[in-house]
Amino acid sequence: MHSKQSWAYWSQSPEDLLRALSSSFRGLTAEEAQERLQRQGPNALRPPRRKSGLSLFLGQFKSPIIMVLLFATAVSAILKDWVDAAIILLIVLGSALLSYSQEHQASAAGQTGGSRKGDGAFRDARGYALRRIKRSVESP
Repeated sequence: MHSKQSWAYWSQSPEDLLRALSSSFRGLTAEEAQERLQRQGPNALRPPRRKSGLSLFLGQFKSPIIMVLLFATAVSAILKDWVDAAIILLIVLGSALLSYSQEHQASAAGQTGGSRKGDGAFRDARGYALRRIKRSVESP
């Protein structure tokens, strides 16, 4: 097979792509699909490692604009401009909480899975719906 970095599959013609993958417009035969499953394993993505809530929240402060605002908060506090320091800090914390909430919800939605349009395959020129395979997160 081709290496991932040297083979631009999106620029290939459908015929060349199918030839390179040893397939056809009719799909694989059931026997070929079973043989590939035994040889290569299931065609499934491993879920990403789930971050803890604390690391997800602290990750919100990595943004350069947030760092600039935290620096402005420190400068305002050093100059004893407590009102400006408090306002900037509230804006930063509000932004971090909002971003954390959105990222946490997106992460939770990604973990639930569910079927997606296009989860199917052709076997012997017939379309089949594929069932999702649940995988546990494996430690490195």
